[in-house]
Amino acid sequence: MVAALEAQALGAKVALISLGDGATPEVSALNVSDSEDEGKFFEDILRGGEFLNRRELVLRLAQGACEIRRDFEKWGIRPAQKEGEWLRRLASGSSRPRSIFMSKEKIGRALTRTLRKRLSEQGVPVFNRVRACKILKGPSGAVCGVMGVNIETGEVTFFRGRAVIVATGGVGRLFPNSTYPADVVGDGLALAFEAGAELIDMEFVQFEPTVILSPPGARGLLMPTVMLGDGASLKNRHQSRFMWERDPQRGEKEQKHILAQAIQEEVEKGRGSPHGGVYFDCRMIPPEVLSGYSEVLTRLRKAGIDAAREPVEVGPMAHSFMGGIRIAEDGSTNIPGLYAAGEAAGGVWGANRIAGCGGTEIVVFGKIVGQAAGAYARSAACEKPDEGFDVPDGSLNSLPVFGGIQRLLHECAGMKRNGKKLEMGLRALERMEREALGKLRTDFLPHFLKYLDAAHAYRVAQGVFLSALRREESRGFHYRLDYPNKNDRDFLGNILIRKDPEGGCQVRLERQDS
Repeated sequence: MVAALEAQALGAKVALISLGDGATPEVSALNVSDSEDEGKFFEDILRGGEFLNRRELVLRLAQGACEIRRDFEKWGIRPAQKEGEWLRRLASGSSRPRSIFMSKEKIGRALTRTLRKRLSEQGVPVFNRVRACKILKGPSGAVCGVMGVNIETGEVTFFRGRAVIVATGGVGRLFPNSTYPADVVGDGLALAFEAGAELIDMEFVQFEPTVILSPPGARGLLMPTVMLGDGASLKNRHQSRFMWERDPQRGEKEQKHILAQAIQEEVEKGRGSPHGGVYFDCRMIPPEVLSGYSEVLTRLRKAGIDAAREPVEVGPMAHSFMGGIRIAEDGSTNIPGLYAAGEAAGGVWGANRIAGCGGTEIVVFGKIVGQAAGAYARSAACEKPDEGFDVPDGSLNSLPVFGGIQRLLHECAGMKRNGKKLEMGLRALERMEREALGKLRTDFLPHFLKYLDAAHAYRVAQGVFLSALRREESRGFHYRLDYPNKNDRDFLGNILIRKDPEGGCQVRLERQDS
């Protein structure tokens, strides 16, 4: 939405195709910076990503984070403040407080609502409930639009355009246990790959460490890790603060991947809570500070738990994605006219994204990419698509295929990996492709949509498996039991994937110093 507004401001004719709001409304806080903090923010992001981040992208993000206050004031978004100054929390992975929030709702909801209102005021046409099926290209290889289908009526529309921005979010729902909504399944990554775009860092899936496991009415909600910076603690079944045993200096104020791995170890060693996690204890947070987390506290009370009086069971679930479509610093890709922004784009975060940066990325790169795509569209030629859209005409149900891919990722490419399981998962995935993908039903709209789920999940999962196999080390959220140490000599670089002429995958490692 930010990109659409920026492109229109440059005089480009813009349309927004929207399947849903994705995960943006669930952003609870976002990081901002200023001229004095910009360099430190840059360093925190690099350290969090274990130095696999593309530095030119991190620099643009750190610089853009200094402008968010001006953007929010222009848009009329008012975060929590005291005496005219925005209140800032210390988020996981940050060396100083920079995470802003709203007093009575998630900042992502305020941002989504405000941007949708501005789109309406600016006359940007929004095609809701439309799912992109294919990125269209012309004879020169440049992008010339998108094919989309209305998921309620089945109407197919060809959206002609000189530039296309992919902002479809991450891949969270490709894992059976995830914090993400059902519409975040990696569509944009699969479509860009099929169009010839290069993907980057596909092995890095972030598992949010503190997701509520019980009671059922609150399962899947996040206990924000920023609460750990406000005084909350993590305890095992023996009420021991195990993070302090691992690191007596930082304790719970650790990177997310370290928290997630530590929680998993407590469970594996028999020190977990009844539902397979640990306890998140808010009772040491001062009441006036705890009241700032009213939304999650209210949801917990409705489910039967008062977090101010008793601890909550939490554990890791699939969350953000550090990989995505490889972009240059203006959001462009290796396909002329194709751009990517937000969690669909890769390269910014490296091996781990520090907390509070998802919303920052939306605002900063939304502006950057919208301006770049808008300028490109004003001068580019408008070509006619020279390709069709082929789908299978089979009799198999897609739902078991999609569920099978979810299980493979969960069992073979979860938090802890090894070469044997990754190979097994990849072979099973390829067997699904040979035996099922080309035989799926697409004759009615529900079947066609489920086919898209399965086909796109296959492409994304293939990228995850191939990248995880290629990276024979442990770094950030990629932890291999057979290669438990970090190896800068051989793997200080990014793994890239693109489609080869035969329809397979080319996999290569590009070193940071290349």
